[in-house]
Amino acid sequence: MCSESQSETPSVIAIRFSEFESIKTAECFKKLVDWIWIDTVNILPIKNEILPVISNFKSCIVCPERWGRKNEIEDYKKIEYPVES
Repeated sequence: MCSESQSETPSVIAIRFSEFESIKTAECFKKLVDWIWIDTVNILPIKNEILPVISNFKSCIVCPERWGRKNEIEDYKKIEYPVES
């Protein structure tokens, strides 16, 4: 449930999105945070249908090497991530 009394001024705080935290959580806090931290604990959780939500934030992706999956780095580099123009 999202609070309606959120500030309109984004802060420098990030919210985590992963297979454990729903993208809906990020949507709820979009007035409070300006960054989304996309964690890759077991998988890259980005799906095409949530790209519009992610595009509302500055974003960063946790390197799979952080989770012991260095062999996946080249696969991540091949993904065409949408960027702002």
